[in-house]
Formats: sequence, C-alpha cells, structure tokens
Amino acid sequence: MKTIKLLNIAMICMAMIFISCSGEDGEDGLQGNQGQPGIQGEKGDKGDTGLQGSPGEDGNANVVNITFDASAHTGNTFQMDSELITEASIIKDAYLFYIKSVGNFYSVPGIGPLAAYSTRSYIGTGSAFINFRSVDGTANYSVSEGEVEEVRMVIIEGNDVTPSGKSGNILDQFKKDGVDLNDYHAVMAYLNK
Repeated sequence: MKTIKLLNIAMICMAMIFISCSGEDGEDGLQGNQGQPGIQGEKGDKGDTGLQGSPGEDGNANVVNITFDASAHTGNTFQMDSELITEASIIKDAYLFYIKSVGNFYSVPGIGPLAAYSTRSYIGTGSAFINFRSVDGTANYSVSEGEVEEVRMVIIEGNDVTPSGKSGNILDQFKKDGVDLNDYHAVMAYLNK
C-alpha cells in the first residue's frame, strides 16, 4: 500500500509540474492552402416591380446663340435682324440678351459698365432691338463707337406657353436650378454651350 501511496504522490507531483510550467509561444506556422469555394445557392424569388416614376420635364435641346458685332455702333438703339425671330418664336420661345463691353457681359435689361447707362430690349418679327437709356431711364443715351463690343441674343426653344403667351417655365427652371440669368457665362454653362 505504501507503494501505491508513493506512486499516487509522485503522479500528483508530476501533474503539478506539468500544469505549473508555462512555456513561450512558438512562431506561427505557414498559411495553409485556401479551401475550395462552396456550391452556389439557389436563386431567390424575383422582387416586386417598383412604382412607375412620374415623367420628367422635356429637355430643351434647341438653343441658338447669335453674336452681333456692335463695335462700330453709335446711337441709342442697336438693331439685330434675324430670320429666326418669327411671330411663333416670339410667342413660345425665351429670348435673352447680353451686351459685351470692356470685356465683360451685361444682361439686358440692366445697367451697363460703370453704371453709365441702362438697357432694355424689344422684339418684333424679324428684328430685335437694344435701347440705351440714362441710368434712371428718363432719357436716351447715345453709345459711342467701341463702347459696346458685341450683342448676344440667346433664343431658347419653348416647350410650354403660359396663358399670357410667354414661355414661363423655361426661365423658371433656370431659377429653380439656381442659374443667374444675369450671368451670361452661367447661362451658357447650364445650356452646355
């Protein structure tokens, strides 16, 4: 029995030695080969069809930008003749006018460079006119040669006519999209021209 006791004590001691020893971790082994991909699962049921969206507004691809040389012009009215200015166009299309002076564009109606004069436009079948006035609008202003370099007339084809006969939604869309109609370059960028 003594032998069994001694043997039990020896086993307990050895177990304690193995449990109390803490060795350092060894280096990680090499990465094993990647496993094979699994079998693709079954295709799921088709989802419900979404609701039809409301149609967008028609685009406006027809834009004409005409430049008139005004560098030799003198007087208080500049006339622009064009066969594009028809009675139907005047009713349904939007017309924008800009004068170029001292290298910058100024919208019409508006104030010219250095607040020297004001401008306004008139349209009749076959011709459009820019009238130069004093800043307060009370008297004609006569521009001298070279004071106005050019006049730009932008015609944007209308796609809706308001009861007053004017194409309201085209210019309204510019405003909704944050385009400053007084800024010639912003208008041209918006129209991709």
